Amino acid sequence: MLVENRETLSIATPLTAAPADIRLSASLRAVGTFHRAAPSPAVLLVDAGVVAAAVQASGGSRAAALAATAAFLVVGAVSGLYADRGVLETQGVSWYARALPVPLLGVAAALSLAGHGAPAKLIVPLVLAGVVLTLLRGAAWSVVAGSRRRRIGLEPALLVASAHRAAEVVRRIEAFPESGVKVEATYAPSNANGDRSRAHRLLR
Repeated sequence: MLVENRETLSIATPLTAAPADIRLSASLRAVGTFHRAAPSPAVLLVDAGVVAAAVQASGGSRAAALAATAAFLVVGAVSGLYADRGVLETQGVSWYARALPVPLLGVAAALSLAGHGAPAKLIVPLVLAGVVLTLLRGAAWSVVAGSRRRRIGLEPALLVASAHRAAEVVRRIEAFPESGVKVEATYAPSNANGDRSRAHRLLR
């Protein structure tokens, strides 16, 4: 499709000297999976443990802890807390902080139904669970960002831009490896009709 216009498709070359990209180890992959709240058994298990521990540490019963944990996981799945996200959607922890309140409301409802309506048994576990879960994601992000700065686990991407813009965009991406993206190739459409539509098909 694109070979006929070879001048518009090129392999991006690094603008700065950088070590070769390295694949993620199993441990770094697990940290990244936890950070982006992927719907994996390990992530669900850790989050369930945090919620249950927060309820019991606040004086809640074991039954209340189980109910709160189940509510958190179910509401988290329904509300989109647990989802397959790309690297650009999960920069830092602000995205997680925005998605966390709805599952915590599910925890509050479960605790109220279990008879734990007193502030010490309702508000404290919500705050404790929210803080711990956010701090854990923050720690995971520190590990993920550090590995990306060492060019580990960057995802290849095709950059569609005009020729004079491509170099600038590549420079910006390389200056911020924490984004998790590396430009593998650039494509410069020569017009706004046929070539652009071919670029869209290539990106799908």
